[in-house]
Amino acid sequence: MDVGHDFLATLRAAGRPFVATRETAALAALSTSSASKHLHGLAGVGLIRRVRHGHWALDPTTTALVYAGWATRPLPSYVSLYTALFQHGIIEPIPRTVYAVSRGPGVAGSAG
Repeated sequence: MDVGHDFLATLRAAGRPFVATRETAALAALSTSSASKHLHGLAGVGLIRRVRHGHWALDPTTTALVYAGWATRPLPSYVSLYTALFQHGIIEPIPRTVYAVSRGPGVAGSAG
């Protein structure tokens, strides 16, 4: 098994659907810069997916709708605005950004 797969196994063992680059560095005992390079490499071959700056989905098929709930943890949130309108079939254009509302600080994530 190569270093990339060992690194990915370490991340998946944490049991989270998403990780932040800083958390990854701590889990793998690496510098933030080195962890970022490893994450970009895994994303480059399709093993993980970058959700937004510094945040990664460990399952590349995970949707941004799932990320919206994770990004606002531990506070509850709900999908709103253009995202909700699209999900309910009220508008046709696919939003490029998933809008989630919570009482916490705002974050932006790509719907990609």
